[in-house]
Amino acid sequence: MIRRRDASGGVRVDPARFVHDNGVGPERYFGEPGYDSEQVAEQAWRKVRREVWSQCRRLSVPAAATEYDGITCSSVDAVRSEMSFTAVPFDRGRIDRAIAADRASVAAFREEEPTAAVQIATFLDQLLTDLEVVRAAADIRERGGDGGWMVLGEPTRYTYGQIAGGGTNDGRG
Repeated sequence: MIRRRDASGGVRVDPARFVHDNGVGPERYFGEPGYDSEQVAEQAWRKVRREVWSQCRRLSVPAAATEYDGITCSSVDAVRSEMSFTAVPFDRGRIDRAIAADRASVAAFREEEPTAAVQIATFLDQLLTDLEVVRAAADIRERGGDGGWMVLGEPTRYTYGQIAGGGTNDGRG
């Protein structure tokens, strides 16, 4: 295995890895090197946070954002689960609680890390807007419809880096 090094001699880890995991240890599928500890990985995450968010698909958050910043997007899984199991009684309260928790996680991050929150404000604002898409999918399911899948599918075609007027995937929107 080739271990890439940065200018300081440390292991160089592809920032895109933070979309899927916390960056610690070897990557589980291809064995790409990772950081030696969560502390080192979190320091690296802070440097590439915006870049990673720009690569992440909408209606999700980078795994490192959940791990290190406490930002969640559990409402998407909740609504997908409720749409998948139509034989089970629909639990709207579960989805509403998950949406509220996701919104609260963004608010807490903005309060605890105001400088970082400003750097990714466009992405956080889009996440909050996308939570309304989750609510719309839940509304469709609650009325007995099955169009919620289409409502959820459209935003995931894009990354957060593509959100502002069809911008590029470079993080500048």
